Amino acid sequence: MYSKPFFYPNSNSNYYEDSYCHTDKYKDTYSNPDKYKDAYSNSNRVADADANSNQIANDDPNNKYNKNPLEFALYIQDKIEIDDFIVNIGLRFDYFNSNSTIPADLRDPANKLFPQPESEAYYDANAKTQLSPRLGLAFPFTEQGVIHASYGQFFQIPEFSRLYENPEFEVAGVYGSYLGNANLEPQRTDMYEIGLQQQLSEFMVVDVTSFYRDVRNLLGTDLYETYRGDII
Repeated sequence: MYSKPFFYPNSNSNYYEDSYCHTDKYKDTYSNPDKYKDAYSNSNRVADADANSNQIANDDPNNKYNKNPLEFALYIQDKIEIDDFIVNIGLRFDYFNSNSTIPADLRDPANKLFPQPESEAYYDANAKTQLSPRLGLAFPFTEQGVIHASYGQFFQIPEFSRLYENPEFEVAGVYGSYLGNANLEPQRTDMYEIGLQQQLSEFMVVDVTSFYRDVRNLLGTDLYETYRGDII
């Protein structure tokens, strides 16, 4: 009789990543600063998966899953012009529901060692929502130069394989099993950017941009052990 360790993904809200970047761009073709009349706005995230997720986690046919997650977003934006000062302000609402279940007891994820009613052994994953503000500013301080700045929050759901892998929650061998976690928190990113574009001549423009990014709920993996037993 022995326990069987396995891996279970986790998104830890106390763990975050900060990154800073400074970028200089030198162009040898003319670029019109008036393009910043539209200010700066961060692009909206576009879902890269169908509403119906049908994927195979690995070569094991038992790990084929067919899930129907629900994801939608609403976005509103307004543009304000005060003389040469341009403001783009927006707000985005994201909703995601994995429409799946997770084990109540991770030491018996397959509900075989100490069988419980399905309603007690598994519970529905929570829906995830976020309101993400966006702000973009642009100020052409000369006919050839413009200062631009922006702030935005972004919402990114985990890969479906991290949510649904091993849908029967089977644990086999030692350190050889991975279970999906349909209740993972989406990754949240706060992005700040400021830059300066200056036309130096008819054929040369300098663009200097710096940004700071704060990423939270990065994906990690926890190690769990089953109860002592050889049923699973």
